[in-house]
Amino acid sequence: MTRRNLLIVALLFGIVGPGLVRAQKAENPAPRFPSYLKQPRSVYDLMPQARAFVTTKEGNQGIAMGTFSSGDTILIIPSVTAEPMPLEAVRRALVERGIKPVIITEAKMVGLTERDAEAVRKATVIPGADKGYLEARNYWIDDYPRVFAHPEVARQWLKKRRPDLYPTSGPRTSKCLRSFGPRRRSSA
Repeated sequence: MTRRNLLIVALLFGIVGPGLVRAQKAENPAPRFPSYLKQPRSVYDLMPQARAFVTTKEGNQGIAMGTFSSGDTILIIPSVTAEPMPLEAVRRALVERGIKPVIITEAKMVGLTERDAEAVRKATVIPGADKGYLEARNYWIDDYPRVFAHPEVARQWLKKRRPDLYPTSGPRTSKCLRSFGPRRRSSA
């Protein structure tokens, strides 16, 4: 065996041989749920985050709750999907700062019961990526006059180009929405 071949064999043995054996023996640690993502059991568990939230002065949409002073009153309008435990934690944190929170759900503001508001939410929910073709209806056609002043023109174009998708382009109305009658505000 020449010196060059010996070097190649030594390198192959050193890299391939024992390297594979060592890689097979090594064990990864068992998977575990991160400790910092514990599910809160009570409002008390959420208070540190709620206190930080209500003292933050700037948010991604402008001013935040930290700009309010003791004695101020703040109106909070949660959606029907808001969970009560974090909402209560934020309310308590505001009270600790001397701010009076007034919490009125969006359902109550438009005169719906929580059950009716949940039904409307389910009927008007924007579907996930599995029904991506509905994005055209939800954002481009139903969102008039911001996008199309005459949505019927867009629907007719879709009928010519994609007759298979045309039936999905109709208005987002349903029996559920029509059942609320005069309580629903008009878009005009």
